[in-house]
Amino acid sequence: MSHKHLTSEDREIILRNLGSDKTYTEIARMVSCHKSTISREIKRNGGRLKYGCLSAQKRYRTQRSHCCMEKKLSTDPLLLHVIEEGILKYWSPEQIVGRHELNISVPTIYRAVKSGLLPKKTISQYFRCKGKPYKRNILETRGKMSGCTSIEKRPYEASNRKRLGDIEGDTVLGRHGTGVVLTLVDRKSRFLSASKLPYKESNEIAKSMIELMKNVQCKTITLDNGKEFARHKKVSQELGISVYFAHPHSPWERATNENTNKLLRQFLPKGSSFITLTEKKLNYYVDLLNERPRKCLGFKTPKEVSSQDVSVAFGLTI
Repeated sequence: MSHKHLTSEDREIILRNLGSDKTYTEIARMVSCHKSTISREIKRNGGRLKYGCLSAQKRYRTQRSHCCMEKKLSTDPLLLHVIEEGILKYWSPEQIVGRHELNISVPTIYRAVKSGLLPKKTISQYFRCKGKPYKRNILETRGKMSGCTSIEKRPYEASNRKRLGDIEGDTVLGRHGTGVVLTLVDRKSRFLSASKLPYKESNEIAKSMIELMKNVQCKTITLDNGKEFARHKKVSQELGISVYFAHPHSPWERATNENTNKLLRQFLPKGSSFITLTEKKLNYYVDLLNERPRKCLGFKTPKEVSSQDVSVAFGLTI
């Protein structure tokens, strides 16, 4: 007997006869298919006691639509090219679909990679997690600094993401003292500015922050309680801005910067050496992130949001 796709009418017959305690063989004769087809159909849809013809038909249609989408990909080289081009820019499948308004689902792209429509070994290295399981950050135990202004006193305008110039700052460390990257991110646009330093030293950090922000319409900076930010008063005085500090062990209060650091870790994995990291290479990584569409920005890029709001943002000339 040849393979048969069950119809909605077939599934109604299955449901009615399951209630009559018919065997799989008897039901198979009624819908003209092999008994193994009935067995698989019932097993994958909850078993004899929970089988529902409507939910089974809905699941079938969903699976068929996935097959159609993958077939569409295999016969549309232009669409494949658009997807591959996005992945090679380190965009996620969600960012590719959202940016180009593609009529395919995000899981379809992942299945295309898994099935070989896109070269798995080459393409998967451009995904953020590279197939590795996500690990939660371990909270760091730090001392306290004096003269810090709490985030609780930060003005409302700095918290509601309605304006450019409210910055969050942090550092990304290389392996065993091989360097540190200072990251400063605009809360509204998610625009990243970064600089590599040889040491995690407060004077050097302060100088770098001032250098990165001196040509920016910076209004506030929010930091964590790391000792590398001990010279925050110098930053505040030089830039003429207010500096605020999040509560200890509260990374969610600087979620914009925390998330951006995770994105940067795609290129600078935790535990990697920064010895060979040049400013040119770091700027290349920063440009990739600033030109990557973000779902939270309506799939615009941080660079586009910055450009639309002011004539000069983070040194960009419009």
